[in-house]
Amino acid sequence: EANAKDRDLLQRLESIVIGWTRQIKELVSSQDSPGSKTIDTPLDEINYWRRRTTNLQVLTDRLMHPDLNKITNVLRKNNSSYLQQFLEESQKIVKSYDEAKDNLKFLGLLSEPCRKIAQASPRQIPALLPEVLNKVRMIWELSSFYNSEERMKGLLVKISNQIIDRCKDQIKIKDMIAGEVEKCMEDLAESIECCHQWAEICKEQQKIIKKYSTNPDWHLDKDETIFAENDAFIQRCRELNEICQGQLQFARKGKNQVMPIFGGVQGPTYTDYLIDLEKQFNKNLQQIAALDYDILDVKQTQWHDDYGQLFKEDCKRLEMSLNNIISLAFKQVSTVSDAVELLENFDTLAKRPLVREFVHRKAADMVFKLFLEEIHEIEQLYEAHTSSKKTIPMPFSHPKWGGLAIWAYSLIKRLEKSREAIRHLYFAADSAVQREALDKYKKQQDAL
Repeated sequence: EANAKDRDLLQRLESIVIGWTRQIKELVSSQDSPGSKTIDTPLDEINYWRRRTTNLQVLTDRLMHPDLNKITNVLRKNNSSYLQQFLEESQKIVKSYDEAKDNLKFLGLLSEPCRKIAQASPRQIPALLPEVLNKVRMIWELSSFYNSEERMKGLLVKISNQIIDRCKDQIKIKDMIAGEVEKCMEDLAESIECCHQWAEICKEQQKIIKKYSTNPDWHLDKDETIFAENDAFIQRCRELNEICQGQLQFARKGKNQVMPIFGGVQGPTYTDYLIDLEKQFNKNLQQIAALDYDILDVKQTQWHDDYGQLFKEDCKRLEMSLNNIISLAFKQVSTVSDAVELLENFDTLAKRPLVREFVHRKAADMVFKLFLEEIHEIEQLYEAHTSSKKTIPMPFSHPKWGGLAIWAYSLIKRLEKSREAIRHLYFAADSAVQREALDKYKKQQDAL
């Protein structure tokens, strides 16, 4: 009773309550902070709610302390205008504590399966996803507070982030720059497949939730933004794979990658051309190596300029230069066997899709065109000596018909030699020129 009449004490108590009210407001308003940068994965989310539950429990216990009841009684007897707001905010703390406990209980279901993902390789992750998504479904069905569409979307994005993090850990950029491109290409392929599987499995699980859930408000199956970062990471992996292909193509990095030996007088010239392309590519690669940010981070938009406008365009230019070198080389050959040897050399160098396409189609057609020219030459030679009764080019010692047979046989063997050389071009793509050449070869061989 005496304290209730002490005006100085009342002012001090009101000041204390005002401070507490402000602190409680700040704590309650921070409830939506799981969207902060430090909470990227489900395990981060679980840790957030564990810390929040602990903090709210401590605060709730303090609100129940007898000394606090004495303070509120003094303020109540004096009809303090600050008491009601304090009591309302205190009630919010109690509700927030109940919510935090419930959220932690249900999010804890994800703890073990997400730890498995944190220790798995990209190849192993898809097999773990059904268990994770079943837990997500349980949270949606049974939790009292966490089952809002906004929070469930955030949870799926966090699972996606954890999968991407594991893929990042698998991909070694320094090894890729140093020339370990084949291992890096395997890791990139596994990561791309893992992210594809995640999106497909998640979409299938969402169909099940939508169809059988007792909570009818699931509409995330129509929200593609859940996989925005997943799709961006897949694209980044594809771009890094192109860098690896470029190293295989222009710098001959990887196992058993050596410069083939080009025959003929122009052979050393072609080798010099290819070495010059290698120097240009390595210069571009060093620019990628010198970038001062994590190139696996899809939030680094500067990559689109550094890769798309610089490195990628330079690689296209190098591809065109290589194709021009290939075309120039075929202009210098005159026999089918030499052309086949040249094509096989360029096939060993062809690693990037567009270069392989050029070698297997356009360059291969150059070989078959040369074969067609040889067939046409033999056809003209044969018809010239058989239709106009010109002297057959054979020794005088040969009998007429026997010599004619030997001469025809020599033309057959010449054609067969070229055909046998072409037979090894298993990689050559089917084309109209190829079919025409083989058809004319068969007809000319039968005629001879």
